[in-house]
Amino acid sequence: MGDKGTKEAPASTRYEDFERDLKKTMDFVASFHPRNMTTAKQMWTLVFWISILGSWMTFYHYLLPEPVPATVKNQFSEERARDHIRAITQNVPDRGVGSYGEEWTIRYILNEIDSVQADPLRLQPMEVAVSHESGQHFFALAGFPIIKTFDNITNIAVRLPCTECVSDKALIINTHFDAVHGISGAADATLPVAVMLDTLRVLVTDSRRIKNSIVFLWNGAEETYQDGSAAFMENSPWFKEVNTLLNLEAVGVAGKAVLFQTKGQTMLKAYHHASIPHGSSLANDLFRSGLILSDTDYGIFMRSPQVKGGLDMALYEHSYLYHTAKDEVDRLPVGTIQHMGQNTLDIVRYIAYEANLQDAEEDTSDDVTYTDLMGLIFFSVPSHVMLAGYLVLAAVAVLTLVKTNSLRSAAADIVNQLRILGMGLLLVLLVAMTVQSSGSVMVWFSEEHFPYLVYGPIALFGLVLGHQMNTRAFGGELMARKSALLLGTIVMVIMAVVGLSSTLIPAVYVVSHLLATLYPPLYYHIAVILPIFIVHPFLIGANNLLVPLTGRMGYDAPTDVVISVVVWLGTVLYFAPMLPLLHRMPLWWQNFVSRFGVGVSMLFFMLLAARSPFTPDTPKRALLLHYYYPQTGVAHLHYIRADPSAYAKDAVEAITSVLGSEPEEDMPLDERFQALQALYPLNEVAHSLHWDTSHLQGKFWVNDDAHLSGAETYAAAYAPRVDGIVAVDHAHNNSRTITIPCAMNAHNAFTVFEIQAEILESSAPVVPGRFGSYYVRHVAGGSAHADPEADGLMGKAPYDPRACDFRMTVAGRDPVPIRVVGNSKFMGQRNYLIRRILPLMPNNTAVWAMDAIHLSTVV
Repeated sequence: MGDKGTKEAPASTRYEDFERDLKKTMDFVASFHPRNMTTAKQMWTLVFWISILGSWMTFYHYLLPEPVPATVKNQFSEERARDHIRAITQNVPDRGVGSYGEEWTIRYILNEIDSVQADPLRLQPMEVAVSHESGQHFFALAGFPIIKTFDNITNIAVRLPCTECVSDKALIINTHFDAVHGISGAADATLPVAVMLDTLRVLVTDSRRIKNSIVFLWNGAEETYQDGSAAFMENSPWFKEVNTLLNLEAVGVAGKAVLFQTKGQTMLKAYHHASIPHGSSLANDLFRSGLILSDTDYGIFMRSPQVKGGLDMALYEHSYLYHTAKDEVDRLPVGTIQHMGQNTLDIVRYIAYEANLQDAEEDTSDDVTYTDLMGLIFFSVPSHVMLAGYLVLAAVAVLTLVKTNSLRSAAADIVNQLRILGMGLLLVLLVAMTVQSSGSVMVWFSEEHFPYLVYGPIALFGLVLGHQMNTRAFGGELMARKSALLLGTIVMVIMAVVGLSSTLIPAVYVVSHLLATLYPPLYYHIAVILPIFIVHPFLIGANNLLVPLTGRMGYDAPTDVVISVVVWLGTVLYFAPMLPLLHRMPLWWQNFVSRFGVGVSMLFFMLLAARSPFTPDTPKRALLLHYYYPQTGVAHLHYIRADPSAYAKDAVEAITSVLGSEPEEDMPLDERFQALQALYPLNEVAHSLHWDTSHLQGKFWVNDDAHLSGAETYAAAYAPRVDGIVAVDHAHNNSRTITIPCAMNAHNAFTVFEIQAEILESSAPVVPGRFGSYYVRHVAGGSAHADPEADGLMGKAPYDPRACDFRMTVAGRDPVPIRVVGNSKFMGQRNYLIRRILPLMPNNTAVWAMDAIHLSTVV
């Protein structure tokens, strides 16, 4: 109850008070309009919005779907798929071609297919085929030529024939079940194997009639340079109806599966049905850049002219553990499996029940611009349409400048814009090259965002310094805006004509600049904030891919230079639109902010340099390679690094303590290339410390009884076969035909032949490598075709071992020198020296071991 002594204010007074309060509120709100802000407030408001939007988009970038439980039968289930991954990886720690794990995995997949066939809920017809393949093909890794021969590799295929056919074409869904020797490979590629098994289970219980046939292929030899997919294309009758491809891969162990290679509008239309799209044609530009020294089965399938459309999807985040023993099922984040599986099922359902694969015959272009927005929206546009749009946009930009009488002055000011960008690039390159030459490289390696803490402030300081140089000469905020618009337009047109999908980035900046000119008070908010929706996800993805990749780029890779350029580009994309605002800021403020940033950069560098960038979760990669040359008695152990940072001191000390001698730094290039022939073609970029082990020949091999055996027994066990090589002379044309049979030592994981001859013709395409030599890499799978206990499809699989015999006709009839190296399939575990060394290696090092025997012969 109110106080009786207080008089109630008149209505007019209350209204005046309300009006006054409302005016104060509106004045306060209006003060945040850019037109009424001070320059400092406007700058900090922009930083605030960048932070908010960046955080929001980062959250969506990493957001994974909730796993579907195994009890839900009509959806893809991460729980069921994870059970498959756990069963395979925990039972067989090695799934390399020719290993026991290969055979075990084949039987597991076939048992699961049998259970799908026997499922009482199955409503679709299905056919199963298993083949043991032998053959040869040409492959190039990072430009290095390889002649691949393969013997007894296994492919498993399931076909769901169409029951209400709209075409005679089929989609093939492909992955591989092999792994690199010595690891279980939970992500690469047991996860896609499990995704396909559960997708198959869901599809066959759907009552709808299938309109296009679906082929599932689990190929058994991808890590051996795509032998499995090449064999299926060559020999399977089912491939004759295939005209579209969905390839599932992993180059990382976490996050979402990214769509990074495409062909044809039909398959892109299928991807539009993915529940949680995550793809960017910008990633395709990155893949084509040559920085990523790997390929997928997608490339092999796309060689075929009958494959008109395709999608290539892969995990790519946290690739620190890719191809290491720590690629384990328990490290796969919750939701990662669900994302790939759910999108795969969505795509396949569309192809099976809605699409007409005959349409894929019409549009076969792989030149498409596509991207998603936070996993909510996916759009794709043919690049010829985008090119027309870019040219129209360029015309609008030029006409806008002409209309405002700014074209000539903007063109003159472009030099100033280039000076700004160039100064930023120059400073980061100077710092990066100084760091690279000092040897203190990759201090930022342990976290994907650390490079921005080290090089970002340097790049920003360079941009501000370049701006100050321009201000002294010319000045003019408005002119800086217009010249930035013209420069962006020129860059956009050049990239569009070259055919880069990443033309989308400068195009977004041109659009934002044009829109900003329509309402000058909001110029910076529009010009800065709009591009973030495209740029931010791209930079996160690029960083997540490239930073771990530097750990396996090679000993002489300019890792800091590469990363500093990436950081400079990211800094430009974020802050360049804000630079004209510096015209309003006092020089002391510019100097303070930029120099403070440099101080922060130096502080971070010193803090990071004081610790090792390598951890158990972000390990330093290394390779132990022991080779023995029984014809000369020479033996060496090589410790090979995969990045330019220094050799791990603890690892070197461990090896030295076992061998009892100090290492030698390196060999001459030619000698090193031959010593590391087992790694071909990676011996092109390998560097090593090496220890002479010739005096330890009695301690090379541990036999099945764990007893040491001498070098002769060791050589007899692992030496590659050369006695079967046959040569036939042709006097009429002064040539010889040489045949290298594909029969190989059962203990060899693979063999590498170096042939020094002039090859006139051969059973597989050939291209000479270093020294003009030719390199044949041979691999052999398990022996299920000869297993008397093999039953069912395993025992009935066709097999022709003669298909992999490599035949060549060489010029002249002089003897041909051949060097060959055989590699143990036990990954060094039968080598006594390696078995003693491996337990002593530091836990922040991922070590891959190899054991090789070298032989030379003349044919």
